Amino acid sequence: MLRPPLVCAGWKANLLALLVTIPLALIVLATRSDVAAARWVALASVLCAVPWIMAAFTAVAVVSALLYMALHRFGAPPDLAAWLAGDILVAAVIGCHINTALLIAAALHARHRPRADGLGEFLRRSRGGNGASSA
Repeated sequence: MLRPPLVCAGWKANLLALLVTIPLALIVLATRSDVAAARWVALASVLCAVPWIMAAFTAVAVVSALLYMALHRFGAPPDLAAWLAGDILVAAVIGCHINTALLIAAALHARHRPRADGLGEFLRRSRGGNGASSA
């Protein structure tokens, strides 16, 4: 029986993932003043969000572009490179949240699922004992 993909992790996994995501966001914010520490934290957060970083960055960049354009009307907007770097860090935190929620959901789902027969069991059953002849 095929099981549905764990795209929607569920509310329990999302709440537990916040225990990882909120401290990560606070660490990203706390290391803004130290350039070397900020680079290492940014690298670690982007690597933890690898499969989801581009989708999250696209969503964050589209939403934040409206705010960036509105800032042009009210005065001097921040530098574009710094703005996009902030977008990447926000996307990295979102990607880490998605990865953590999926990992927790898979762990919770594995506890409640009966163990499926593996390839070895399939080969043992198909080799003998059922009266079928093999060529």
